[in-house]
Amino acid sequence: MWRFRAVTFLAVAAVAAVAFAQAPARTGQKKAAPRRPAAKKAEAPKPEASETVEERKTWPVVRLTVTGNKRYTEAQILQAAGLSTGQTASRELFDGARDRLQATGRFETLSYRYDPDPGGQGYAARVEVVEIEPLLPFRFEDLPVAEQEFAAWQRQRDPLFIDRVPATRNALEAFSQAVQAFLESRNAGEPVISRVDAERPEEFFVRVRPAKLPPVIAEVHFKGNDAIATQPLRTALAGVAIGVPYAEPRLRQLLDTSLRPLYEARGRLRVAFPKVETAPAKGVDGLAVTVTVDEGKVYELGDVRLDGPPGLPVNDLFKQGKFKTGEIANFQEIDEAVARVQAALRRAGYIRATVTPRRRMDDAKLAVHLDLAVAVGERYSFGKLTIQGLDIHGEAAIRKMWGMKEEATFNPEYPDYFLNRVKEDGVFDNLSAVRSEATVREATRMVDVTLLFGKPAERKSPLRADPPPVPAEPPMP
Repeated sequence: MWRFRAVTFLAVAAVAAVAFAQAPARTGQKKAAPRRPAAKKAEAPKPEASETVEERKTWPVVRLTVTGNKRYTEAQILQAAGLSTGQTASRELFDGARDRLQATGRFETLSYRYDPDPGGQGYAARVEVVEIEPLLPFRFEDLPVAEQEFAAWQRQRDPLFIDRVPATRNALEAFSQAVQAFLESRNAGEPVISRVDAERPEEFFVRVRPAKLPPVIAEVHFKGNDAIATQPLRTALAGVAIGVPYAEPRLRQLLDTSLRPLYEARGRLRVAFPKVETAPAKGVDGLAVTVTVDEGKVYELGDVRLDGPPGLPVNDLFKQGKFKTGEIANFQEIDEAVARVQAALRRAGYIRATVTPRRRMDDAKLAVHLDLAVAVGERYSFGKLTIQGLDIHGEAAIRKMWGMKEEATFNPEYPDYFLNRVKEDGVFDNLSAVRSEATVREATRMVDVTLLFGKPAERKSPLRADPPPVPAEPPMP
């Protein structure tokens, strides 16, 4: 949940202005400049003997500074506040500047101070700010304009605009008003709302959409499908689409994530959804959506190439992958084969290895070739074993069973495989919970393993005197 501190605003009144406004005039005698508490005194501009009290209130601001700003420049903040040198210093001037900055919703706290300038020509003013965090990217949804168009327009109007939005109520309301004004300038005006949203954990953004929600999807129908029957398609899409407000871009994302994998598991890599039609659903509130499917032709798996650093055991990796070249390109199986290659590299000590497949389509031969981009990183070795939750006898038995030697190549699959074998061999009775933790020492490229057993279990009576060792290399899948 987003939580934000309340915005507070402090205004420090100018001591000099209050003093001159309240002190009685003395005929033929100049008034002393107001005293400041600092050790070094700074005198305000000295009025002539003939000046009245009202005239003494018209001294200008001769110097302006901003402190606390990080993201916005001093010039941006002063422009947004409406402050410039030459203006007559007064509480009203700075209160108005503070209110204008407050209305932007971009600052957590604001304060100002103005004092006599040491030069004796007017006042020096300082605006102190604390900027709001965090700022979020924004995304338009169901609006007839693009984000880039609005951004170019808004930069001309808002000196603080930087393509990101503070997630505060004031800022979101102001942002909605700005988007609405832009739509009106394009003769497409309609009320909009801005809300913080996320499609993946910790990836927040501001979604801007019409204030009136679109109708929801009530039914889904398909045309043009033959390789896959309608019901499996409907089942795959209904769980994520039924009851969702209709927007064609969002629906197309769902088609790609929910239906495309079904077709790619059948080698139909060029499947497309060329047309989406909507109509009022019969008997229920919402829309009936009809999706036209172009299933495309069936492709087979062609060449598979490995693109990585020299010295990789290419043949062994292909053997581990079990790629079915020359057969239908089932990308569910292909993804599993890629995962097996990556797992083989990690078992060889390259615990951060990644394998990224890239497709090369040969439409003439109805084949797809794969280039596997391999990044292996550093190779890691096993460090030390720590055992928690067992008494001295149980720990000794576990250490005797442990098969991975210190400084041997570290296999990240081995600790969990080992614990499963401990359970299967019945070394202890009533083991409540077991798990492993790995600690990587980057400086030495060593990995330490901790085996955590739950509450000390009731052992077999007696404990197996000679539990079998667990080989350091688990069987290949």
